[in-house]
Amino acid sequence: MDQVKLTLSAIWVALMLTYLLGDVMRIFSGDFVAGEIAGQQVSQAMFLGLAIFMVIPIIMVYLSLTLNQ
Repeated sequence: MDQVKLTLSAIWVALMLTYLLGDVMRIFSGDFVAGEIAGQQVSQAMFLGLAIFMVIPIIMVYLSLTLNQ
């Protein structure tokens, strides 16, 4: 497989893991309040936006490996 495709997909995986690490560290730091982000109540639209934000790297890993140049 092309080295560029593997490198690009590895960068997307690293980005996803960085997001995950940030979430876990925030929970363990003690300032986590369920149902709030930065002092704001979480709405359905905010959850949808965050879900789309998190799905983009997952889709990009797949596309990086499967699409031709």
